[in-house]
Amino acid sequence: RERWMQAKLILIVATLPALHLLARGTFQGMRREVDAGSPDGPTGLLDLFTLQVVASAAVLLVAIWLGRYRPGSRA
Repeated sequence: RERWMQAKLILIVATLPALHLLARGTFQGMRREVDAGSPDGPTGLLDLFTLQVVASAAVLLVAIWLGRYRPGSRA
């Protein structure tokens, strides 16, 4: 029982801050491009930012799934 709690905590503590920092850097790059008046706007960075947000949501969904349906347990 404790192993799944530890797995959830490691998953959340290790990945969410890293994804947040990556997304923050990407967003700041997008702001710099917009401020510089780039005619195309934040070209490839918007797709990367979207991917990082989706990855963060996926991590949270996996953590919720681990909390609700522990693999190997008898339900």
